[in-house]
Amino acid sequence: MNANSFYGYLLCFAMAAWLALSLAFCTSPVRNLSFEQSLEDFVERAEPGSSIALFNGRDLSGWRSHGLGRWRVKDGVLSVTGGFGYLATTCESFRDFILTLDIRASDGANSGVFFRAQHPGFGLRPWPRGYEAQVDNYDPDNPTGSFYNITKAEIMSTQDGEWFSMEIRSVGEKITISINDEIVVDARDASYQRGFIALQGHHPSCTVEFRTITLTIP
Repeated sequence: MNANSFYGYLLCFAMAAWLALSLAFCTSPVRNLSFEQSLEDFVERAEPGSSIALFNGRDLSGWRSHGLGRWRVKDGVLSVTGGFGYLATTCESFRDFILTLDIRASDGANSGVFFRAQHPGFGLRPWPRGYEAQVDNYDPDNPTGSFYNITKAEIMSTQDGEWFSMEIRSVGEKITISINDEIVVDARDASYQRGFIALQGHHPSCTVEFRTITLTIP
């Protein structure tokens, strides 16, 4: 077997292993069908100024985990540890919205908030395709608040171990991201039109926490 054939087989094996793990760990511990339907109805009505809590502070109703990250809810806080993956809303048709949430990252953590996102499909990619608002206090090219790989955050004001607020305003092609009520990204992009919202798990040894996740129709 030549080197090219060996690496080809190795790649196929790795892809198959990732798919198997993704299916094994794609879980929805709580299926609150009435809440999931209320999300769909909320998006369909799209009443300006209306709001809905995407996280109820008690369990994972309205969300589904993908990959290896371990998602837990305790004392009104949603946390992830354990590695690659993401937690996605069961509703996959969000388009124009204002998303607000509080985030706290442990030392060296890497995470993000995906929006207008789609599942990656078959392959090695462990995260959705779509837009991402970055959470990473160590990436010089995409620090916390950046519109990942599109627009770098102009201001870096977050610290490990401290809660901060993030607002993502997604209206048509215009995307703004604010950290602690200060706009750090003001951009335009039309690559993705609609999709789900997701929270990212990244480093196996780090913890990222989320709370008070609210979506408002602009």
